[in-house]
Amino acid sequence: MSTPGELRTKRPRIVPDGIVAHKRDLAQRGGFTAVGIAAVVSLFGAAVLALTSSAFFGAIGFIAISCGVPLLPMVGLPARTGATRWLIAIVGSAAIWWWVGQLSAARVRKLAVASWADWSKEFGLYAAALVLGVVFALLIAAKSLGAL
Repeated sequence: MSTPGELRTKRPRIVPDGIVAHKRDLAQRGGFTAVGIAAVVSLFGAAVLALTSSAFFGAIGFIAISCGVPLLPMVGLPARTGATRWLIAIVGSAAIWWWVGQLSAARVRKLAVASWADWSKEFGLYAAALVLGVVFALLIAAKSLGAL
């Protein structure tokens, strides 16, 4: 039978700034970091919309908000409004961004040495694909409405 002292020595120790600690940090915070990045992009777009009345900057602001909240056009905003639509768009988009961040973290954790720089490269690929999808959807909507 093992004594408590023997059990303590058999348990792997995690070095505070070591490889395992970085991988654990990526797994725990990767999704929330992605949601934070999307929130900053959305707030930037909202600030642009609030500070300007130009059509060009208005389009830039709306595209930025739509990239941060990709479900915005899918629920009918801004053509139709309502608290429920906003809630669905924001919560659903946060879930999408969280999933993209966690997917990036899971892929990076397979590397021998994982870092936030590796996560940002992986996340950048997925985020670029999501943003391109949003931009193309907005272009198609604008073309079908006759705005382009």
